[in-house]
Amino acid sequence: MADKQKKPKKMNIRIKILLILCGVLSLTVVGNFFISGQIFKSAQVDAFDREAFATARGLQTTVNSLIEKNFLPYTEIVNCEPLLDDFVANNEHVLYTYTTDVDGSALYVSQGAKTDCISRERLEQAVLSGAEERIEDRDDEKLFYILPLQEMTDENTASNVGVLVVAYPRSCITEPLNRLYRYNAVLALVTFVCSFLLIFLLITRWITHPLQKLDGAIRRVSRRGFKKENSLNIRTNDEIGQIAQSFNNMLLQLDSTTVSKDYVDSILLNMSEALFVIDMDKLVEKVNDAAISLLGYSQEELQGQTVGFLYADKEENPFVQADYANLINNGELRNSETQFVTRDGGPIEVSVNWSVLKDDEDNVTGYVCTARDITEIKKAQSIMMHQANYDELTGLSNRYNLEIAIEKILNDADRKHVFIVIDLDKFKAVNDICGHAAGDVLLKQIAYMIKTAAGEGNLAARMGGDEFAIVMYDTDKETMTKVVEGLLDDIRKFNFKWDDKVFNVGMSVGAFEIDRPGLDRLTVVNAADRACYIAKKKGGNRLHVYTIEDKELSDRQEEASMMPVITDAFENDRFFLVYQPIKSLTEETKVGMYEVFVRLRMKDGTVLEPEAFLSSAERYNKLLQLDQWVIHDFCRNYYAVMEKFGCDKETQFHINLTGVSMNSDQFYAFISEEFEKYGIAPQNVCFEVTENCAVSNFVEVTTLMKSLKELGCKFAIDDFGIGMSSFMYLKQLPVDMVKIDGSFVSQMDASPIDAAVVRTINEVAHLLGIKTVAECVENAEILEAVKALGIDYAQGAAIMSPEMVDR
Repeated sequence: MADKQKKPKKMNIRIKILLILCGVLSLTVVGNFFISGQIFKSAQVDAFDREAFATARGLQTTVNSLIEKNFLPYTEIVNCEPLLDDFVANNEHVLYTYTTDVDGSALYVSQGAKTDCISRERLEQAVLSGAEERIEDRDDEKLFYILPLQEMTDENTASNVGVLVVAYPRSCITEPLNRLYRYNAVLALVTFVCSFLLIFLLITRWITHPLQKLDGAIRRVSRRGFKKENSLNIRTNDEIGQIAQSFNNMLLQLDSTTVSKDYVDSILLNMSEALFVIDMDKLVEKVNDAAISLLGYSQEELQGQTVGFLYADKEENPFVQADYANLINNGELRNSETQFVTRDGGPIEVSVNWSVLKDDEDNVTGYVCTARDITEIKKAQSIMMHQANYDELTGLSNRYNLEIAIEKILNDADRKHVFIVIDLDKFKAVNDICGHAAGDVLLKQIAYMIKTAAGEGNLAARMGGDEFAIVMYDTDKETMTKVVEGLLDDIRKFNFKWDDKVFNVGMSVGAFEIDRPGLDRLTVVNAADRACYIAKKKGGNRLHVYTIEDKELSDRQEEASMMPVITDAFENDRFFLVYQPIKSLTEETKVGMYEVFVRLRMKDGTVLEPEAFLSSAERYNKLLQLDQWVIHDFCRNYYAVMEKFGCDKETQFHINLTGVSMNSDQFYAFISEEFEKYGIAPQNVCFEVTENCAVSNFVEVTTLMKSLKELGCKFAIDDFGIGMSSFMYLKQLPVDMVKIDGSFVSQMDASPIDAAVVRTINEVAHLLGIKTVAECVENAEILEAVKALGIDYAQGAAIMSPEMVDR
């Protein structure tokens, strides 16, 4: 095994800084010592030279004077050597002195003088130069100061006759310098030590101690996390202070980010929807508590599983479908209904949303899946679908299911079908004499007979009250006649017994043969209903098949009775609006609301409700004109209505729209112009469309809804409950409110089934985040009942009847 590399010894920043400073200080002190020594040496030498020359000049002057006074040649003067000896004796630093002749030979010498230290040639040159100079003899450790000696010639000029040599020991210079060097060395050492200690203290205080505090804070953060108490208390304006302030700011930001992250993680982990985080390998990376609760697995069991593990049908896995391309391109897949598999192996209905996770460079880094358990919604929808399609009392199909069947056969133009309407005769007598219980028993028995007569493969339905219908598929008129006549024979023989009473009941039957394309449901139903009416007029208990003559008669009668009235109402302003309050039933919903209804006042003062003239208005293409009149009249009287009812700026008004208007390309522009012209706030207007209109014209209705919603308007589905399959569309429609059909609400106190329908509609709507209104709340008992169910609003006679506002 290879030898492990030795870890380098740790050297902290303080030691590094001190080593650097120690080197710098050392160089500084040594350099300073050397330079100052040179300066001091030069100064000392200069000073001694000046002193030595000055002393020697004194002797020079004396010798020159002696030469002049003796009036003898320089070589013959007397008393010169004693003079030199006295000079040496009187100057303690002078070693000896002597004079030379012009040839550089010693002439007069003091005691102990050494004349051979300087060569004759050198001295001869000094005589010739006549200049003062200093000669240093390093071998003999002496300094020689040479000065010229002169005598006056006959021409009265000075002539160099020799030189004066004064010898000094070099110690006169070196000893003071050595003392100075020693002093400077001590001073440099003291300066170095003091500077080093001062710098050490300053570095410790200003640099290493703050850095140690920063290091300690970073270590605390690494151990304890981004907590505010780990911040630094370094209050300086230098770079370290700025680093400390930046660290504190970073700590605050990270602490805030950590709190936010923990908060978001807490929300995600505790959200009601199941959350699955999927990595790039399509494996479950993380789940929340709702996911664990939904599927029954532990987090450890789910982590690392493939996405397909979640799905009951592996083909619905978005990563193995074309949906994956949509997921990557759009970044999400929303509201996908599927089934997940729980731990016990059973499927669970869920609504799934997929989203893509991306980094800052828009690269996919993973996926997020949220799943919501919709089992109860599905069950509620199933119950609602059954209740919507079948009559509770008789078990036959109801009117809604019947209308769907009619629509289907109208699209099958290649085959013949027959639609039959049955109305019981004398049924009211049974109800009046024996009560509703007897009437219900009679209806069940009649329903059984009708279903039996209709036979397999045909549809028997209860339209409401004592009205029934049959759809006979692939049937011609002759076959239908035989079936109906057989049913009529059975009815004629049938006696209904209740206690001691016996009743003969009959039925009037109207039929319409669907044998050509281009028919619509309303035409078919009206035709069969007209035929039934004719059968009853003829005495009842018989069959009448609709003919073209019946239709022409009906059309002529209707045209004669209603169209002039409608035309006159438009021309002479006989339409008017009434307003009915919609009362809030909960603390959360306090905004006042009113529904707007249209009425027609005839010339004799009779007031007609919409049921009396809407069918004619529809037949003669007056519905769009009528809707526009309603909106125009509402807008121009808006502020008068507000004052009349004491409304505030949040009061909301509900206006009904027909399918014709919803399909009009110009209707949005008309509404926008009216709102702008009269200063109406769009958010104060809620448009109502019937359930049948919304489902039948789904695309057009949705388009206009979205446009008006963008404008600020709200939307409500009216008469909800007649056709419950629209729950499938309700999730897609941008509605704010559902108005529960009055036929259910009005019977809540007498029918548990109607109460259950109302409750179910309310619960499903609330699950979808939609407010609810109970229509036809006619008495206090029903008002309390809807309030107990948690319905948001109520409307009806128990609140207030519609009221007119003077224009």
